[in-house]
Amino acid sequence: MRWIQTTLVLGLLAACGSLFAQTAPSSSLPGSSTFSGTHPNYTITVAPGGALSNADITIEDTADSDQVEIQTITPTTTTPTGVTITPSSLPTGLGATQTINFAGTVAASNAPGNYVFTVTYQDDEPLSGTALTITLTITDAAPVASQGAQATAGDGSGGNPFAPATQLTGSTPALALASVADANTGQTLTRGTTTQGGGPTTVFTISDNSPGAGAALVITATAGSALSAADIGTHTFTVDISDGGANNITINLSITVTTNSPALQTPSGLADISLGGTDPNFTGSCTVGDDIAISFQATDADASDTLTTTVSVTSGTLTGATAGFGQSFPFAPAGAVSPHTVSLTGTAANAGTIELTIDVSDGNGGTDQYVITITIAAGNSNPVLQTPSGLADISLGGTDPNFTGSCTVGDDIAISFQATDANATDTLTTTVSVTSGTLTGATAGFGQSFPFAPAGAVSPHTVSLTGTAANAGTIELTVDVSDGNGGTDQYVILITIASAGTPTINVTASLTAFTSTGIGTPSAQQSYTVAGSNLTADITITPPTDFQISTTSGSGFATTPIVLTQAGGTVGSTSIFVRYNPTTGGPHAEMIAHTSTGATTQNLNVSGSIAGPAAVAISASGNPGGQNANPGSTKTALGFRLAETGGGSTFTVTSVTVRVTTINNTGGVAIAAISSIALRRGGTVLGTMTSSSWSVAGDVITLNFTGLSSAITASSAADFSLAITFAGTAVPTPRPAFVANITPADVNGGTSVSGATITGGTITLVESLPGDPLDEDKKDDSCNLATEGGPAWPVLFGALIVAFAAVRRRRRTV
Repeated sequence: MRWIQTTLVLGLLAACGSLFAQTAPSSSLPGSSTFSGTHPNYTITVAPGGALSNADITIEDTADSDQVEIQTITPTTTTPTGVTITPSSLPTGLGATQTINFAGTVAASNAPGNYVFTVTYQDDEPLSGTALTITLTITDAAPVASQGAQATAGDGSGGNPFAPATQLTGSTPALALASVADANTGQTLTRGTTTQGGGPTTVFTISDNSPGAGAALVITATAGSALSAADIGTHTFTVDISDGGANNITINLSITVTTNSPALQTPSGLADISLGGTDPNFTGSCTVGDDIAISFQATDADASDTLTTTVSVTSGTLTGATAGFGQSFPFAPAGAVSPHTVSLTGTAANAGTIELTIDVSDGNGGTDQYVITITIAAGNSNPVLQTPSGLADISLGGTDPNFTGSCTVGDDIAISFQATDANATDTLTTTVSVTSGTLTGATAGFGQSFPFAPAGAVSPHTVSLTGTAANAGTIELTVDVSDGNGGTDQYVILITIASAGTPTINVTASLTAFTSTGIGTPSAQQSYTVAGSNLTADITITPPTDFQISTTSGSGFATTPIVLTQAGGTVGSTSIFVRYNPTTGGPHAEMIAHTSTGATTQNLNVSGSIAGPAAVAISASGNPGGQNANPGSTKTALGFRLAETGGGSTFTVTSVTVRVTTINNTGGVAIAAISSIALRRGGTVLGTMTSSSWSVAGDVITLNFTGLSSAITASSAADFSLAITFAGTAVPTPRPAFVANITPADVNGGTSVSGATITGGTITLVESLPGDPLDEDKKDDSCNLATEGGPAWPVLFGALIVAFAAVRRRRRTV
């Protein structure tokens, strides 16, 4: 009989072997987690002010499929400000999986360093608790320097120091050259050693604003007194900055001091010399025998500087003496304070050129220079054409040597001008020629034949052109004068004769309504023609906001105006291409404006609209039939398809409303059995809702998923589904069931959506039993402790006692 006892004991131990082979739950990182490390040590690093995202750690018992709970999450010091740890209520209660999540924005004011958290957890079997550690590291950022308010260059490095604009002598600057900030706002920036690396003096003092924690440190260089000539040069400094932690930086400063430079003013010519040109190059001209007199000034903002001016002959065919100047060159009159006036005088002695270079110095490094080139002619002055004047109906304008005039057909033409010559005995010959334009002298209506050369005369020589404007168009007259001794002058008059009729714009169009496929998408082009007559100005074509125009087919379209240039009052028939390019949703009814001075504005009406809006049809897609679900599982409750049917543009899903009807919901037990419901597109979760965000009416849960942006391109489709996740609790009796449905009105409020109501299959919530093929956790329930319901251990123990008793009775009987 002893072998029977042994056999029973061994069988019992084999049946319950799993009780003594339990493994502890473990932790792991989901694929998207920003934590690193492996069980039981995990780390995550974040910058001050940085956001924590996807910072998850999963705890589960994958070996035994036991349920687990988190008991404690304990920081070794304190939790950094801004960090939220989920779960916050401990212990969590048993679940198939537990997730630890770190979220929030880590306040920049937190001290940098390591924040360690110890997490303890266990499963639903005895002696299976364990722990893990989580280290959150807040980095210690180095201070960062940037240009101060008065710095105009540099990045603070040794080769590129922070520098202001050049400082002038006489000023007492205070220069904010650098600003230093630190991302760790709990730290206080301090200025350490400041070293002057170079500079002629120690006039500048480096200071800072002694900021508090988190504030920027501003470094200022201040001159202790007004800058003087002794301070001219470059002053450099190195400044050490500490954040009070592990970081120190060194920044470099540079300040350049210079003097105010003197400035030579425009020279003036007196007596017979004529001066022109612009700084630094001037020209002068006179004739042999003329008086020479040139005067100029040198000025300096530093009024106490002593100015030295030197005039040298640097080029030309004449020396100072042969030119006739009364000075010897180089000419350096006694120095003087600003302003310092220098005069050159004499009588032009010989024909030729002389180039004078004028230099001025303030003795402190400031200089200026210009050049005067003087031409002395050999006894003959050029004749000079004076500004023409318009008499009667002609209007003249412009500047020598180019003048313009305008009149209208039928107006009297009268233009008068004079030619003068300093050599009063010279005989002047004036010639007027037609050199360009659309009209000849005769067709323009002038009473003269061209070229027109009236009899020569001594200075002044007056010439008049007269007639009556005969035709619209342009005529260009070139006027030449000669003194017979090589002296000449010339200018040009361009005269426009406008048509005498009323300015008219003609628009010829036969446009149909334009159609675009969307905002910012141009339509096909159409064209029309524009012409003008009797115009006094160009035609301007201005498009409205949602239309573009061009003078070229297929290109050059813009919303800026087009100008058609008139010639002789006419714009020939011109094709204008137009297309619709809406900037907002249509339709649009607008006008293209055609304007010209004196003409009636011609408005061309144009209209356009955007092709029909996107439309979508809803239909079922792979809906499940009747199915069972266990607490803690996730089941697809509804599948539906959205297909874009308009074919014109993309349909964007922005909101979806779904209802879940519960069965056997006495006392709300069916609704309480759901932990969350998710809307998916394919494998992507668009939104997840829990009881805190859905609404309940009787036995129906309504879920409004809003804020979506799920695009379905034209003529394509997308499959969506609703998934229910059930809470890990016992199943009520009777077993609750769930059915989901959606209607066309539930997508985007029903806008452009058609189809029928879609209903999913029925999900019945059941509890797993030993041997049940639907038992998802696949545990041998015969040896589970009482937490599983219907435990087998007490039954087996009782059977063992009965077996022992039977054996003992058999022995007594024998």
